[in-house]
Amino acid sequence: MKMTSAVLALVLAGMLMIAGSRSAAAQPAAAPAGSIRVIDMVQVFNSLNDKKNGDAEIEQMANDLKRQRDAVNADLEQMAKELQTLNADSAIGKDAMDKAMKKGLELQNFSSYMEQKLTMEQRVRTAALYKKINDAVATYAKTNNVSLVIVTDKDDMHDARTPQELQQRITLRKVIYADEKLDITRTIIENMNAASHLGPAAAPAGH
Repeated sequence: MKMTSAVLALVLAGMLMIAGSRSAAAQPAAAPAGSIRVIDMVQVFNSLNDKKNGDAEIEQMANDLKRQRDAVNADLEQMAKELQTLNADSAIGKDAMDKAMKKGLELQNFSSYMEQKLTMEQRVRTAALYKKINDAVATYAKTNNVSLVIVTDKDDMHDARTPQELQQRITLRKVIYADEKLDITRTIIENMNAASHLGPAAAPAGH
């Protein structure tokens, strides 16, 4: 039985549609259309109210710890003065010496604790703030149809102290040139500082 021209055309058309469908399914999804922006993360970090408030809190914590350490040190100095008036071989003298040694060890341990606590607090706060910046940038990008945000930096090369440091700065640079219209640094700073005044529920606005 011969196939008519009309039936053959229909069969071929169907085969082409199936092949086209399979080809389309095999293709990876196209990247979403959008624009590129750049941001100076160091400038953002140093310009945020959250950073300034955090620094003030850490400074207050450091002052409180220093007062505690000074109190322990004052006790140790008083013990040292009393030891000078005692017979080191007497029971009272030996007991005072033992207490002074324990107080000295307490001062040493507290100083180490103080340094570690401040370092850990700084690290935790820095990591949390960096995450907030990333979240703010992501929110801005999604709101404004931005597909890629690249970290840029200032080209401060004149204050490099050695040729090696200069070479390192050049190597670490990520962006050589970007039009000022692409820079969202100021926008992110303003959005995040505004949100910090409104509370944790506030979301950064689009640009």
